[in-house]
Amino acid sequence: MYTCERCGHQLEGNQERCAFCGACQQRDNAAGEKKKCKKCHRDIPVNANFCPYCGADQAYLDPNELHQEEAPGSQEKPQGDRPVRVTTIDNEEDLQRFLMAMQQQMQQEQQRVPHLPANESPEPGIIPSTKLMIRDTFVLGKRMGRADFWWGTLGLVLLLTCYTLVIGLGVQLFVGLGISKNLAIQVGLSVAMVGATAAVICNLTAQVRRFHDAELPAFLFLFIILLGDIPLLLLCMKGQAITSDRYTFQAPRERMMAFEQHFQQHQQEAEREEERDEAENRARNAGKQHDEHHDDQDN
Repeated sequence: MYTCERCGHQLEGNQERCAFCGACQQRDNAAGEKKKCKKCHRDIPVNANFCPYCGADQAYLDPNELHQEEAPGSQEKPQGDRPVRVTTIDNEEDLQRFLMAMQQQMQQEQQRVPHLPANESPEPGIIPSTKLMIRDTFVLGKRMGRADFWWGTLGLVLLLTCYTLVIGLGVQLFVGLGISKNLAIQVGLSVAMVGATAAVICNLTAQVRRFHDAELPAFLFLFIILLGDIPLLLLCMKGQAITSDRYTFQAPRERMMAFEQHFQQHQQEAEREEERDEAENRARNAGKQHDEHHDDQDN
């Protein structure tokens, strides 16, 4: 079982995308830059917040690293199956350094930038990107990658072209069957307007998601829409920017459902662990009572 490199939640099997935060996992990317895990020392992606193998938080700061030499009062105390080193800091200067380092660590945790793939589709193309654009027609609170946007726009233009050709052939067919030409043209134009309106709405919402991915302000979108589509499309060529996790490749509803699912799983695991502890305590108490009874009989 692997751990999400961004949020630290456990993944099911060999998932390539976290169901909780939507981050694409890079553990199998041999061409990417690597670093060593602070705990298990395995090669992990350089931008990983958590080790995908052991789940260790890479932002953890070992207090022993503040000292170049081992402190005189340090000793090892067993904790379970793993020894834990406890260091006594008697020097006030060392204590101040330690507190400052912990404060810097907390600031880094607060400013941690999420790791997101460039696009939601694993392999952007005219078919998957167009499906994605049409599926998210009425979704605004997420991102859309640059490649997905332009492939989806191309697919939408091709679909609209085919749609228009089919309507034109239908008008010719109805005229050939003896229906009034003016009536057939009016019906054809009405149907074409419905399709064109749907395509415009689909593309506009995709542009909003593209603005979210580039982290452009929303008021800029509302201002440029008055000037036409060309300035808007030029801004959609801007690359991805990630400075916060306000928008990901998951819609707010999907993120909430994933969070609720994870919370339920965590609660179920806690209940199962509590049941196991109770069963172990009952078995231990039963064993003690049996031993006491056996000792009483011997006496």
